[in-house]
Amino acid sequence: MRDRHLRPSRLHARGRVLLFVVAWLLPVAFASAQPTSSGGAIAGRVVDESGAPVARARVLLLGLARAVLTRDDGTWAHLRLSPGRYLVQVLRLGYEASRVDTVQVGQDVVQRTYTLRPSQLRLSQVVVTPGSYAVLDQQAPSQQVLTRDELLTRPQLAEDLFRTLNRLPGISGSDFSAQLRMRNSHPDELLVMLDGMELIEPFHMKDFDGAVTILDQDAVGGVELNTGGFGVAYGNRSGGLVLLSSAVPTEGRTRTAVGLSLSNLRLRTEGTFADRKGAWLVSARRGYLDIVFKLLNEDEAPNPTYYDVLGKVRYQLGTRHVVTANALVAQDVLTFEVDEGHTTASGRYGNNYLWATVATQWHSRLRSTTLAARSDLGWRRDGQEAEFFGNQPFVRAGFRDRRTLDAWSLKQDWTWDPTARVSLTFGGEGRREAADYDYTRFAVNRARVGQSVVVRDSSALGVSRDVSGSRLGG
Repeated sequence: MRDRHLRPSRLHARGRVLLFVVAWLLPVAFASAQPTSSGGAIAGRVVDESGAPVARARVLLLGLARAVLTRDDGTWAHLRLSPGRYLVQVLRLGYEASRVDTVQVGQDVVQRTYTLRPSQLRLSQVVVTPGSYAVLDQQAPSQQVLTRDELLTRPQLAEDLFRTLNRLPGISGSDFSAQLRMRNSHPDELLVMLDGMELIEPFHMKDFDGAVTILDQDAVGGVELNTGGFGVAYGNRSGGLVLLSSAVPTEGRTRTAVGLSLSNLRLRTEGTFADRKGAWLVSARRGYLDIVFKLLNEDEAPNPTYYDVLGKVRYQLGTRHVVTANALVAQDVLTFEVDEGHTTASGRYGNNYLWATVATQWHSRLRSTTLAARSDLGWRRDGQEAEFFGNQPFVRAGFRDRRTLDAWSLKQDWTWDPTARVSLTFGGEGRREAADYDYTRFAVNRARVGQSVVVRDSSALGVSRDVSGSRLGG
């Protein structure tokens, strides 16, 4: 039987987590409500020639040794500036440096948008040498970054995001599964994050070893891969990191697009509101492999159905805060019948993620990111094997599997740049998890005597567990 005495403790624990979330976010809310200090500011965006945002570009104030990095949507801000004239220049690896811009600052916020042009790097010579590895060698960690355009133009199978990545150096995969192996590690040792949120099980069709990723590639704005050298901020995963960023909504009027491929039907809609201070994006996808199998007239083929929906809302709160709310829902349904329905199996899986992020630029050299999240995962499987004696069915074996996982987390990261060459990162995370497990199976040994069925012996197994726990780190 289930341990019902654990239920009240779980409810009290969730209440404490909610109070912790409110207490942590109150300073941010009060800070956003207070007026900014005296002085002017320079703010704006950095984009490329196509209008796409350029992230992690350095916006310099020449002569003052002050610099800020652009966010994922290309926005930036220099705050608390005394009235006067400033020289602004933007630098980014892979782009030509912008022209020096003279900006006159008073008591108001001056808006600027800078457009960067890609630079061409000419090599005088190329030297090819054998690869080498060293123990305890002081080398930079292996890191690769893919932009949205690179993801869409790379060769791939079934338009799946992870099948695009398995062709990169140090990463391998298979034709049947979308799961990645970095440096021959197990897929469970790989950490996948979307906009700072950990995706516990980022795959559809789990009965087929995770054949499809739960994220449509059209909803992804960029990918950062790390195969080594990452710190404790990413937990205890030893295989590697896949840091995904969702697509940035296009500025301007509302846009809606519908796409149809050999395996998926997709819908994407995006737009802005509140005089472009806010933006929203919704991306939905439905796979129709079940329809393909029916058209092929495969009587004993599996019947997999899956869909996923990603929603994102972002709002600029004053000049310091950017609030973002995300939701990701992925569902799978599988039915399988053989021997004219004598043997049946079914599965239903759900992945639901909900999280909110507050990014704050407290100072030109101090910024923070606060994330509150909830994950809800469920697994449900059933199966049975039956025989028919005349028109009467006789079930000789079967199983029933129910599993759930609820996780609540609160995380805050701080970055301080004391000098132009030194950057310090620190933070903390609290997490509460609760899992339920309920499994039952049975088997019957029968014999037929004349027109009757005689049960000789039977066996059954039932397991039910409720497990919960918390962790706190920094």
